[in-house]
Amino acid sequence: MLIKTAIWLIIVGFVLSRQTPIKSNFITSDIFDNVYVISKSDLKQLNSTGDVLKTYSNRNLGDITFVDATNPMRILLFYANFNQVVFINTKLSPISEPVSLDDLGFTSVGIACSSSQNGFWIFDTRNSQPVLISSALQVIYKGTKIQFTDSLWPAPIYMSEQGKKLFIAFQGKGIYVFDQTAKFEKFLPIQDLKYIQVMGSYVYYLAEQKLRVLNLENMENLPYFDENQQYDSFCLINEQLVIADKQQLFFYKKDNLQH
Repeated sequence: MLIKTAIWLIIVGFVLSRQTPIKSNFITSDIFDNVYVISKSDLKQLNSTGDVLKTYSNRNLGDITFVDATNPMRILLFYANFNQVVFINTKLSPISEPVSLDDLGFTSVGIACSSSQNGFWIFDTRNSQPVLISSALQVIYKGTKIQFTDSLWPAPIYMSEQGKKLFIAFQGKGIYVFDQTAKFEKFLPIQDLKYIQVMGSYVYYLAEQKLRVLNLENMENLPYFDENQQYDSFCLINEQLVIADKQQLFFYKKDNLQH
């Protein structure tokens, strides 16, 4: 089955084109087909063929918890241990001083991401709600509080604003969807959820060691990548799927001969 999107032709079947030895905790990508490899406090920017272009590290802030490169001119780095957000540009140079979320009154933040509304989002774990903060560091919206089913709900693993939606994913549980004012819309349960990437109207996610794609418009859920391989994270760039384990990156190209 073939589903056409603005970015991908979704098709089950890939061929390995390149394998690069590089350590990572997780990876992500941007619209310029760059891959960002995060390993503890280090961030590496790679091109689509796996060559390292630039590096960034701020060991004073500890390990990088999350990276949002949806706006490559204003990449957001979140450091949970020090509760700070750092913005860097496409050259991986800091744009401004680190933002202390403690100073803004948010002492327990699970994750953060960029916003097209000229600011950034955080997930306030103390109140279980998303919060939009302006570029002037003022609170714009405090969103719907999530009512978790138990007290052992894990920390969020992913947060991204796509179009007029905000997505927050929790490991092993699923994805909460909010509108652009942080009002809760729906919950998408995904058992054993490990990693996701939202692109437009599609959610690509890793669960039960299988990579699948969910169409948010019709809620059709399809297999996407089904290789017998253990991996921890993935990202999508033009015509390629990049998957990562702790020690290597694997670059796959679509096997167009299968359709």
